Amino acid sequence: MSEQQFTWLPFFNEMLMKICTEYNSQTLAKVFNEIFPRQQDENPKNNKIPFQEVDPLTFIACFNRNIAPNNRIELCKQAKEIMNLQAPLPSDFMGIPCFSNFATWFVRYTYKREKDDISLLWAFAQKRLKAQEIEEKEIETLVKLPFIGITKISQFLFICFPKIYYPMDANTCSFLGIQRET
Repeated sequence: MSEQQFTWLPFFNEMLMKICTEYNSQTLAKVFNEIFPRQQDENPKNNKIPFQEVDPLTFIACFNRNIAPNNRIELCKQAKEIMNLQAPLPSDFMGIPCFSNFATWFVRYTYKREKDDISLLWAFAQKRLKAQEIEEKEIETLVKLPFIGITKISQFLFICFPKIYYPMDANTCSFLGIQRET
């Protein structure tokens, strides 16, 4: 492994740690709106508004959309400054799974969202940070939420904890020779 590869590992691990220990859904939304001003919530339908709350999974996924690496680095630079992150900026995104630009969020628009959707995602992220075991019931609850499947959950886990989890996306499953579940 080259020193120029996988430079994103400490950055996203620290980002999740900082999110889970120093932010809540509202304070993270303020940072999210500053870094991703084009990402807009809706409430009511067709009424674009800034996010009032956001979850850690959506936040981290938005850095890993299928956009040019230099644009991703710029987004990371903004987060580093705003969140006072100490890890070096990533210089590559080798091996990191990209989220579809049209399916990055782990939540629905506010007018469609259930009241517990964001708190479930926060609890999931915080348990992972504490290295607590993933319970089957927990995954079953998350995958019942719209916009979430095992693929997206595994991608998030890999980005923050690549030594523990594999992304179950099409590329990884093909490489491992296993059937992908959605």
